[in-house]
Amino acid sequence: MVLLALFPLFAVLITECNQAQHLGDFIDFVVQRPGILAFDVLLVSLFFWGFTLLVRRGWISVFLTAGTLYAFSCVEFFKCSTSGTHFLLSDLVMTANASDIAKFAYIKITWPLALCLLVVLLYFGAVFWLNPKIGGRWYVSAGVGAVMLGLFVGFFFMSGVNTAILRTFGVDVETSYNTFKTNEKFAHNQMIANVVENAVSKAPGKKERAGDYETYDVQPQDVSSYKQSAGDFVRPNVIMIMNESFADFRIFEQLGISDEVYQNFDRIGSEGYKGTTVVPTFGGFTVKTEFELNFGLPMRGLKDEPTPQKLLKDREQDTFAYFYKDLGYETSYIHPFSATFYGRNQTYSRFGYDNLVFEGDFTVPTYDYNAYIDDDVVYTQIERMLREQDKPAYIYTTTMQNHQPYKFPETGMTELEYYLSEVQHSDQALGRFIESIKKLDEPTIVFFVGDHFPFFSAEDDLYESLGISSENCAKLYQQSYLVWANYDADLNVIPQKPISAFYIPYVLADVIHAPLDPVRSAVLGLMQTTPVYSYNASQPVPENQYLNMLTYDIVEGDQRLTATPRHRETEQKEKTQQETDDDDS
Repeated sequence: MVLLALFPLFAVLITECNQAQHLGDFIDFVVQRPGILAFDVLLVSLFFWGFTLLVRRGWISVFLTAGTLYAFSCVEFFKCSTSGTHFLLSDLVMTANASDIAKFAYIKITWPLALCLLVVLLYFGAVFWLNPKIGGRWYVSAGVGAVMLGLFVGFFFMSGVNTAILRTFGVDVETSYNTFKTNEKFAHNQMIANVVENAVSKAPGKKERAGDYETYDVQPQDVSSYKQSAGDFVRPNVIMIMNESFADFRIFEQLGISDEVYQNFDRIGSEGYKGTTVVPTFGGFTVKTEFELNFGLPMRGLKDEPTPQKLLKDREQDTFAYFYKDLGYETSYIHPFSATFYGRNQTYSRFGYDNLVFEGDFTVPTYDYNAYIDDDVVYTQIERMLREQDKPAYIYTTTMQNHQPYKFPETGMTELEYYLSEVQHSDQALGRFIESIKKLDEPTIVFFVGDHFPFFSAEDDLYESLGISSENCAKLYQQSYLVWANYDADLNVIPQKPISAFYIPYVLADVIHAPLDPVRSAVLGLMQTTPVYSYNASQPVPENQYLNMLTYDIVEGDQRLTATPRHRETEQKEKTQQETDDDDS
């Protein structure tokens, strides 16, 4: 029984040691933050002893608890070393295919990983050999175990109380909205407390927003009376390219980056328009920028939820794909990666896209550049769709070529050099694509932006060497973007100042003189007074209740604030499916 009594402490220590990989960091945590260590042990004890009292076999509980925590600590280590972001429980719903995640990670088995695994196996082996059992009446132990597991689960739902408990034990519960601040917070809390704090921290804010929504009744005309400029709507093809990790590192003059890397990007910008947009993420969580560009809604309105898709109700979504679909466009989404990653195949089927093209759906030959499908392949697919479709096309693509990792010592390049070689290849592919669009005899407008700046491994320390910290990292959330057209598009309506990424779809609709409903006109009007609405703006931006409530309404509410509620399409689809099922039977 001694081994069982000591197990919660052992499990916490081995977990934190395994993810830290540095003995100094581990010892500092144990010595300097005993309160957090005590919290971790108490929480693990609730789960471990609750389960042990239910199954009455110690080795089963040790196997389950130690195995889960060791696996989570390995994921934390690999994820952080590759992407600079930390393991969250929401990561568990990103994909049903573990190989998708493995492609992103620079997986290297270190001696601490192996040593910690050996220690875990030895501990488990000792418990299995001794086979301690819980005596007494089974229903008594089962009852106590159920109560302990109930307390464990209940902790995550005791909004406000759980935060107070965390604060009592010294856990940092301050909300963080940029990666650098999050990393500082993780260094204080370490893995177990960080996962727990993240799981419970957003609940109070979400509850407050839901309460505000119940009583909110502001009409768009009360917010803004923006009027479009006069012009004909010729229904041009609209191509939106969100290029994975494409970023202009020339903002750091000390790096001495050659203009040759971005020569086509610069040329296209001079032919069209080159501006600056503030994206909601850095180093990862592509779906945040993807959400803003698909919905035209701010991530700030969702309290910067790591995976916004999981908040969506199971219904048709009021996206810009549907906006163009209503205008007679054929709509397509292209992503040269696994359909199951972030559940895109299920979620995006509700976005109004007529066609979903994932890595196995391309109708042109596919090939890789380094680890992922070449950008050129994506552009070739777009060109083919433009040739074959009878309707004007709205095509949104999220590329993959430049995705991390960038750490390949065998190439003899630093991570930055490796990354820039991929960016230059992307730049060349973009140049070829624009040249082909110039020859297209259909009016076409192209938008291009990188989803976020890349993250480099801790060993590289690029951003630290550049003096970037949580206090001055706003520039890493600013991305250059391009708008280019092969016809005389009204690019003069594009604002000259930086704007948040979620405004871009409205701006493009304004450029092509697409008819806008009162809600979309109101959002465009807000862009004049609140051009950047993000937690990562260079200057603090006050809350905008209309944007918050509109976002909540479309994502989690009943769609009463939007001019185009999509639940009707959901009801019609369900009715059609029911009629089909009835006919089949």
